[in-house]
Amino acid sequence: MNKQIAQDFMETREQEFSGISNANGAVHGNLVWHSSISETPSPKGEPLEEWQFLQQAMENAIQQLEKLCLKVDEETSSLLEFQMAILNDHELRTSLKKEILKISSSEEAWKKLLNDLIHQYRELEDSYFRDRYEDFLDIRNRVLGILRGHQDNRNYEVSSIYIGEDLLLSQFLEMDLEKVKGIVLLNGNLTGHVGILAQAKGIPHLVKLKASASDLQEKCFGILDTDNAVLFKNPSNSTISKYDSWAKEENEKKRIDQKTGKRRMQSVVDELAMKIAGGEYPEGHQLPVEKNLADTFGTGRNILREAIKFLSAKGLLTTGPRIGTYVLPQGEWSILDSQVLKWVIASKKDDPKFMDELNEFRMILEPLVSKQSALGADHHQKQEILNKLHDLETSEGIPNKGMQADIEFHCSIYESTNNMLLANLKHFVKALIKENHRILGGESPSHVRVHRKIAEAIVNQKASDAFDATTELLRLNKNDQTRIKNIQSKYL
Repeated sequence: MNKQIAQDFMETREQEFSGISNANGAVHGNLVWHSSISETPSPKGEPLEEWQFLQQAMENAIQQLEKLCLKVDEETSSLLEFQMAILNDHELRTSLKKEILKISSSEEAWKKLLNDLIHQYRELEDSYFRDRYEDFLDIRNRVLGILRGHQDNRNYEVSSIYIGEDLLLSQFLEMDLEKVKGIVLLNGNLTGHVGILAQAKGIPHLVKLKASASDLQEKCFGILDTDNAVLFKNPSNSTISKYDSWAKEENEKKRIDQKTGKRRMQSVVDELAMKIAGGEYPEGHQLPVEKNLADTFGTGRNILREAIKFLSAKGLLTTGPRIGTYVLPQGEWSILDSQVLKWVIASKKDDPKFMDELNEFRMILEPLVSKQSALGADHHQKQEILNKLHDLETSEGIPNKGMQADIEFHCSIYESTNNMLLANLKHFVKALIKENHRILGGESPSHVRVHRKIAEAIVNQKASDAFDATTELLRLNKNDQTRIKNIQSKYL
């Protein structure tokens, strides 16, 4: 680190602030403050004009999220798709229009309904759905920002450290991570969307900072040390020298790690999760001591600690001082989380009991989803289902294309329920359909014909027919799985 970089910011004395961190090392750069959306009273106007303003803001938000989806991986994209499903929700829009007619303010109506949803999700018992309150907060602030013409501070001319009260998923994905080297939040948490993504990308992240907004709003130079959970504002020359030496040591360690083949965190997370899901580390099992476990995975202790934190946030592990790290019962796992489901399916794909449970889950859920779609899908959603059916019919015999078309067909049905909770379960069903295709090797012509029966029943608003056709499809799938398993056990 060049001392001259900090020279312009050395007019005031060094200050040190502590928080809670993800232990991803230390970085330096300009501290860039990002203001939050204020809660100031909003102006009122003519109700129909206010409704048009809000509709346009929601459409702009959807377009922004669609652009973001093109830049991110499939799993992250699924989080943004959930936000878009909220913005497209018919019941939400109907409620917003009614609220605007009462109070004549698009901003106040939007805040009221979204704040109610945020509160409802925070009160849910299921941890997976409870954590989704962040998505509602994210779109709440995005649409408010559009209504107010609010522009985020993205003046990252050089290496910078993001400073703010909070940071939400879509804001994180919009940041220039070539220049934003670290994240410091007065609020925030390490187990939400941003915390998990920052960890996966190796970005130093400090939350619950013991400071006030006024302490950090001036332009200045800083050092973020997440190994020791501290932020230095206007660091002294001695502090800069100390971290210069630390950086040289870390670069040498990285060079050695690369030479000796130590793996990154995601590899360790996947392998450890598979051992847990597969029963090698069963419920109640205490993991080996840190040094021995790190040696088992061929990695460093810092990476192992972060892998354990990551799996603890998913409900697989619990850990604490002087008690060690233990595997939690499966009932505590965030099984609706796409990563957790992926590990469980991969580890239990040859377990007949587990496969029966997957089929049972689909048999309970999907006929009801199709029935709800037939009762509530609008014209645009019905057309989308027919479009996806066409894709499925024309991809017959092309395994990968056929699987993707099958997934998109079923997802379009989940989305057309106009129920946010059901629509979000499409990500769970994606994994089940992928496993179904792995076993069957694609859809047979008879299955494709049943898909058409489902689509036509939904389009014609025949709820009981949609229920029955979906049940028929799932029974066909189960029978085919049984037949293939019997052949494999007999001849392989």
